[in-house]
Amino acid sequence: MEDSNPGFDRRDFLKISGGVGMALALSGLAGAGSAQASSTSAADRFIKAQHALLDNPEGKYRPGTRWWLAEGLHTDATIKADMKTLHDMGIGSVEIVCMPEPNVDSDLSGTVFVSNTTGKTPQQIYSWGSDEWKNDTKLIIQEANKYGMGFSMTSGTHWANANLPIENLKFDDDGAGKALGYAIQTTTGGTAFSGTLKRSLMTVAGTVRQDLISVVAIQRAADDTGSVTADGSISGTMSYTDKSVVLTDKVTLNGTPVAPSTMKDPTGTAPYALTWTPPAGTGTWDIYAFWMQATGQAPTPSATQNVTINYIDPAGMQDFITYYKNHIFNDHELKKAIIDNGRGEMYMDSLEISTSNSNGGEFWGSTLMSEFQKRRGYSLEPYLPYVIRKDGRAGLTSFLVTGADQVTVNKIRNDFFETITDMYTDNVLKPLRAYLNDDMNMKLRAEISYNVGYEITTPAQSVDYVETESLDFGNQLDSQRTLAGAAHAHGLRYSSETGAISGENYTWPQDRFMQIINTQFASGVSHTVFHGYASISGADSSDPSNPWDGTYWPGHEGMYARYSERWGPRQPESTQYTDYMPMIARTQAVLQQGKPQMDLAMLRTDYAFNSDHPHPDFMRHRRANYFKDLELQDNGYTYEYFAPEILENKSVKYSKTDGLIPENVGYQAVVIYQDSIRLKSAEAIYQLARQGLPVVIVNGLVETLSATRNYLNPRAAVHTLGNDGTDAELAKVMARLKKLPNVKEVSANVPQSATNPDPSAEDYEEKYYYGKTGVYDALKRLGVRPRAEFATPNRTVLMAMRRTKDTVYVWAYNFMEKRGDYFNNPIDAETVTTTISVDAVGKPYRIDTWSSDIEALALYMTSGGRTSFDVTLVPGQTTVIAIDLKTKTPAPLRSTNAPQGVVTADGVAILATNSGQYTAKLADGTTVTKKISVPATST
Repeated sequence: MEDSNPGFDRRDFLKISGGVGMALALSGLAGAGSAQASSTSAADRFIKAQHALLDNPEGKYRPGTRWWLAEGLHTDATIKADMKTLHDMGIGSVEIVCMPEPNVDSDLSGTVFVSNTTGKTPQQIYSWGSDEWKNDTKLIIQEANKYGMGFSMTSGTHWANANLPIENLKFDDDGAGKALGYAIQTTTGGTAFSGTLKRSLMTVAGTVRQDLISVVAIQRAADDTGSVTADGSISGTMSYTDKSVVLTDKVTLNGTPVAPSTMKDPTGTAPYALTWTPPAGTGTWDIYAFWMQATGQAPTPSATQNVTINYIDPAGMQDFITYYKNHIFNDHELKKAIIDNGRGEMYMDSLEISTSNSNGGEFWGSTLMSEFQKRRGYSLEPYLPYVIRKDGRAGLTSFLVTGADQVTVNKIRNDFFETITDMYTDNVLKPLRAYLNDDMNMKLRAEISYNVGYEITTPAQSVDYVETESLDFGNQLDSQRTLAGAAHAHGLRYSSETGAISGENYTWPQDRFMQIINTQFASGVSHTVFHGYASISGADSSDPSNPWDGTYWPGHEGMYARYSERWGPRQPESTQYTDYMPMIARTQAVLQQGKPQMDLAMLRTDYAFNSDHPHPDFMRHRRANYFKDLELQDNGYTYEYFAPEILENKSVKYSKTDGLIPENVGYQAVVIYQDSIRLKSAEAIYQLARQGLPVVIVNGLVETLSATRNYLNPRAAVHTLGNDGTDAELAKVMARLKKLPNVKEVSANVPQSATNPDPSAEDYEEKYYYGKTGVYDALKRLGVRPRAEFATPNRTVLMAMRRTKDTVYVWAYNFMEKRGDYFNNPIDAETVTTTISVDAVGKPYRIDTWSSDIEALALYMTSGGRTSFDVTLVPGQTTVIAIDLKTKTPAPLRSTNAPQGVVTADGVAILATNSGQYTAKLADGTTVTKKISVPATST
């Protein structure tokens, strides 16, 4: 964490006397008197502006927190007390989450609810969706308005997914979650198959409907090792040839060929039949019957029962918006409070949705097959077996079928993922954002895509704020850089659900959470949402003789007792919140100014982004998931990842002076290394490169995609991502691209295997990748320097940079902390001094975010359109350097052998921490020398 600004205790300093200092400051300048006055006036203006931003940061810059509410059990008094507590802690916004509370989800009318004469259970009275819950929600928002705080509400009960009461959304409705099911029946040796199609199993009570999607026969490969279970599911992995036959048109129902209308089966019992004979002598054929069935997911708590919406079809979000209009936001007082607040948000957490009521491992919708045909230009039917995965959380499970041409199989899967990503974006996010923005004066904040096979970055176009989380990604910079690219490319605030650590509640002091927060800032995060807050208040025990069945010391938990953390007065560190919260707010204020200044866009499409990475703190052990050559980071390059599909948007521009997507970021160059890219993406990059965009194409890189999967990209951009038959056209576009003078192709001098040597080895990146990809040299040949560049490579400092029309902010962090890594393993940590060169000319100031003290740097250099200065950081320390672009005066000091030069009210000075002879060379070349004696330390 950042040290407070040191005082002059025990330090003697050489002060250049007022007369001499003034004369030296004026020397060599025409119109000295007016210049001095002008310089002072400019400094006052700049410092005043920074103090206005940082002394008492606005609520929008203050950290938020999740509040795990004990359903609707709060009284008005406890809500008001908690909101005051949160405000006094320095919290700027509160996220309302309904969590299960002991003793509410059963009938307690004979115990603690002795006066309950309503005929309802406590669950019905107090849980999510009840009038009590709605009243508590309304009061929280009204209190937020009173204190100038923002708020957010989850998209239903709990946090896991968007959901509605079962009275408004039943499991089998089109708007409820659906998944792919299948059942296999087999025929061998040309034997005719004739019989009723088998159905996939369903295990959730209340799910009945099973619509027939398709029937497909596919020929087994000779080397197949998989098998079919008694219920028609796959055991092991099935291998097939490229021969398949769509048999849907041969299916009958009660003797009549099926039609789209009769393939819908609300009863789940219709006797669909098939008669088919495979070609003679063609071995074994598996006949797949594919079904759409309810996921049956029911988040808790709820006044009745809640049902997860469909994340594919439009019906899901249509039902969601209709419910909120008619049952939540129909309260005029609540709606007015929301609109008046102006900072309200609806929050969608990571997609904790499951396909476990089916065996196909994919989410589905009634319109998916037709949308695939429309969007991709061919039918998915013949290839349906290839999208089957293990059931569970789609996106975190493996495929169960392989094909003879696995490259084509992968292309088909990519087209499937692209289609469901489009549908998630168009049918879920866009309509919800439009409704919130237009009707409720609210924003949509979301942890987009992950846990499902949606592309991780492209859906950012349809939200207002992008969020990540520290639970899944820990201190892994590369993971956070992916969602950073999604946010920054679209000009969105990037926030993080911060501080969740499983099994370690009430365990860690503040420095561990500051390490998480600072690491996130280094990745591009600019807003913190703590995980989280719970009231001291909670339900009593239902059994007076067993108080441990209710809420006991230290108070209501909410987020299950095992998950950290309980931010609030129960924590010993709460006595320091008045220091920590303003410091975090000041940093966030800095990191939300203007636009981020990222150097490089690493282009990568990812339909399998997940949290199953091998180590959540790779960065402190010189490791990386995706781009493994840390030579770029060590020289000051900042980079992040996003899909090249984002560049297909016609609004994307390149400016030689302001970079790529200049209105949001201004990337200086792009790097292409994945082996597959869509033709339209390549064409877009080519057009941008023709305008001067520097491009580096690098062959032969391995990516770590999960703890168990590494992937080698032998050559960059040699396949189209989808099954559109345009590989030859792609090759022509890439050939034209490579001929441009601002494009460099390099082949990495690294192992060309994803398994040997093992990429999980501790020294893999350092031994096989560092400085061996050729990207750093290619960027230098293209004239692309880091915007904030280290004079010499630095392995301990990370930076984030923002730019407004008149200020550049550089935030720097010595991330090698004495406390160790994310798991408290020891790491090398030392104080470091480094010279940073920024591509801007102006007068630099140091900002102390603990105190908002601002001091001009006494020693810096301007040359070649850049400003250079030294930064000294102890382990874990951060600092902010703000450069006033409107003031271009030379530094009062050219050089000194003292540890630090400072500018005081009396003039320029140097600080000495040890006795000795010190020399200072002033701006006009004058040298001042003095012997200094520093008093001994008192004991």
